[in-house]
Amino acid sequence: MTSDSPKKDSDGNVASEQIDLPIDLNISELTELQEMLVPHLDSNAEIVINAENVRTADIAALQLLVSFINTLGAMGLEYLWLEPSSELKEIASLADVDNYLEFNANSVVINEDDLCPVF
Repeated sequence: MTSDSPKKDSDGNVASEQIDLPIDLNISELTELQEMLVPHLDSNAEIVINAENVRTADIAALQLLVSFINTLGAMGLEYLWLEPSSELKEIASLADVDNYLEFNANSVVINEDDLCPVF
């Protein structure tokens, strides 16, 4: 298996790494958000972005998320949104970045127990 191959669990399923976004995505927390996202750029597991608890977001945080999604795509890394909150969807739509975040194309409703941890 090459380093570009997706990580798999003992059953052969593609492994995933989950990112749990905080309730508030704003400029005062931008450094912490960036520190949360950047390590996943070195992963070859599927990235699951859990945004179900997000209630507020500002433009700076949305720009960082758009940049992260664009970088994942450019690197050929797989990702999906885990139940993005209606608030996040609405804020992204109002800021006209919802098409860049690709909620509809990459959103799923799954049980967290179905996720494969990466060891």
